[in-house]
Amino acid sequence: MRIRARAKAFFEVVRRAELRGARELSGPARRPQWLGLLNQFRSRQTGILPGAAAVATDLQQTVAAFERALALEPANWSLYLDLADVRAEQGDFTSAVRLIDEGMRYEPTELSLRAAGAAYRARLTGSRADLSELIELAPNLPNDSYRDLLIDHACAGPALPAELVAAARRIQHN
Repeated sequence: MRIRARAKAFFEVVRRAELRGARELSGPARRPQWLGLLNQFRSRQTGILPGAAAVATDLQQTVAAFERALALEPANWSLYLDLADVRAEQGDFTSAVRLIDEGMRYEPTELSLRAAGAAYRARLTGSRADLSELIELAPNLPNDSYRDLLIDHACAGPALPAELVAAARRIQHN
């Protein structure tokens, strides 16, 4: 499951930060707050919590926490993906694509990064090629909720061909 693997990587970042000293996680991104924000975001992302309650504030705090985490671990592809997902949740697909591209420098074959990149580019540009790539990658994603979220984002792209949108939606229903 994507979230468990990413959580393991995230906790490794926290462990390394603790070894360097808690001062690096001071301010709004103190460890308990940081982990709580991550858990809230991931719960919303997978449909466990309703997304309406204080979403804007939570997302801004989550962004700040992930940006601090990236300052500690700039080569951690998973953090780029997490922050890209938050930016997509905010509707900022330009930033989401940029963050995915940065994460791809460190792990270019990672399925979740590739799928998110295709979804966010399709949403941003209406790219037929990117939606086709997502259709190819989506069945292999281990987390159905995340897969469906990426498909929803991609299918909302401008002027996408109806037959590709229908193909992507079929994946959601299988």
